[in-house]
Order: sequence, then structure tokens, then C-alpha cells
Amino acid sequence: MEINLYATLTAALVPLTLGIIWYHPRVFGKIWMKGAGLDPSSVQPRNWLALFAGLFLLGFILSFLMNIIAFHDEFIRGALYKLPDEAIQPGTEAGNWLAYYTTHLSDTNRTFGHGAYHAAFIVGLYTVLPVLAYIGLMERRSFKYVAVHVGFWVISVALMGGVVAGWR
Repeated sequence: MEINLYATLTAALVPLTLGIIWYHPRVFGKIWMKGAGLDPSSVQPRNWLALFAGLFLLGFILSFLMNIIAFHDEFIRGALYKLPDEAIQPGTEAGNWLAYYTTHLSDTNRTFGHGAYHAAFIVGLYTVLPVLAYIGLMERRSFKYVAVHVGFWVISVALMGGVVAGWR
């Protein structure tokens, strides 16, 4: 698997940067604080460096995953993993399929839009939404509170997927 380290590091900054804007009191911060039962003075960290380092590390883990989700090359290789080498040689059905994918389809996966689409749906709507909605229901949180978090993460992973897929 080829991983563009610069794209992965840049994508790791997306949730950190978007979070500064998204959770600002003039955007969705007041809804978030009210839903969480927080007051503005209680959300001031004691150590900004430790907070941002931790958030960046978590963003890096997620951006690493985006390298697998945002484009399909690793899924294609995984589909052929169990086949013996001779079954993937040129002229075989699997070999012809792999050659067609490599020459005609692989590059279409390497666009910002394609990566954003797959990250938003696979990670955002099929993972983030159910997990955060489940937690919100169990904690008896308001719809607005859950929507703020789900919206943030769906947009974050979409942008992250776009960055790693579109950066060649």
C-alpha cells in the first residue's frame, strides 16, 4: 500500500482545524456546550499543547485509515489475495480483470471528490452516524447535540478522504 505521508499529515490537521471553527461559540459551540452541560470557562484546557498533540495524533490515526477507504486499490488487491500467483497472470480471468482495473479505473479513484464521497459514506454515514447517535440516545442527549457531532465528523472524514485521495 502506497501512503503519501504529506497527504496523511495534512489530512490529520483537518479535524483539528475544522473543530476550531465548528465548535466556536458563533458557529455550533453554544449548542454543543448546552447539550453537554458545560459552561465556557470549563472548556478551557490547562495545557493547549498536550490537547492539540493528542487531537493531532488521533487525527493521524483516522487519516491513515482514509488511505484505505478513499480509493480502492487495496480492496482490489485484497480480493485477489487468496488466489495463487498463476491465477492472476495475464490472460487469466483474474489477470485480465486486474489489468483492466489498473489501466482504466485506478486513476479515477485518485480525485478529491471520489475520496470525499467514499469517506463520507463509508466512514461518515455507516460508522460515525450510528455510533454517535447510539451514544446520544444512551446518554439522553438532544437531537441538536448529536447532529452537531455527526455533522462535524461526516464533513471531517469527507475532507480527509478527499485530501488523501486527491493528493498525488
